[in-house]
Amino acid sequence: MEQSPPSLLIPSLPDDVTVDIVARVPRSHYPSLSLVSKSFRKLIASTKLYKRRSQLGITEHSTYVFNDLEALSIDCTSHTVQAISDMPQRMPSKVANVIDRKVYLIGNSFCRYADEIGSWEAWWKAVMVFDTETQTWEPVMIKHDLRFGALWADTVVMEDKLCMKDFRNQHSLVYEPKEIMWEVNEMLNSEEWQGACVVDDVLYYHDRSGKWSKAVKCGEKKMALFFPEKHDGNEITCCADIVFERRQGGEFWGMMESCDVVVEDGLLFDMVKCVSVTV
Repeated sequence: MEQSPPSLLIPSLPDDVTVDIVARVPRSHYPSLSLVSKSFRKLIASTKLYKRRSQLGITEHSTYVFNDLEALSIDCTSHTVQAISDMPQRMPSKVANVIDRKVYLIGNSFCRYADEIGSWEAWWKAVMVFDTETQTWEPVMIKHDLRFGALWADTVVMEDKLCMKDFRNQHSLVYEPKEIMWEVNEMLNSEEWQGACVVDDVLYYHDRSGKWSKAVKCGEKKMALFFPEKHDGNEITCCADIVFERRQGGEFWGMMESCDVVVEDGLLFDMVKCVSVTV
């Protein structure tokens, strides 16, 4: 029995032409396109589409924001906000950062553990990975043998490794995804850094002075700083875009390009961590 040839994404066009067309569509429309058909859903989740976008030089800057229960994608070009697919497991206490277009969330997750003695439910350290190209979650990795740090405050990426700091600012832990290795790092223990980011291998963080703030690298030599303010008696969240410049003598200077309100009701918003990805 002869098998019928695979159907075209768009009957009147070759698939290569369709891929070129979809590659030029802003990624904010991809969730809607994936609802057109099973073939389109498969295309949106494929690496072929994103390789073609890369070949065409089409990239977009998106910021991913994670709180205790939800994850949001902020398109910096179209100024739109979208909810991304639900997290595989609830992770109320976590840190997050991005390596190779994948967002890593590391923290405490309530799950079942079984061994030769029996099984029980408890809080364990877990690693969840969100692929920003395919917009899918990878299988959750549970670390039953990791006893380091009850709560983690922040993380930065250096040399393709995730460096984490606990809330007590006493310990730093490093996770290397490629080798799936964990190690203690004493170098970062000397500073009480939180809400930090790394630009050109330099660690930046804001002196909190009783206020929270979150920094995220946003392009080359640029940082976005989120912080709370009050306006007409209401709590608001602002974002300042800061450009860095290395001057003679090795000094770093920062210039604020803009500062805008991003959340008008800050009392209903708790930012745990934001990361920036170019796809």
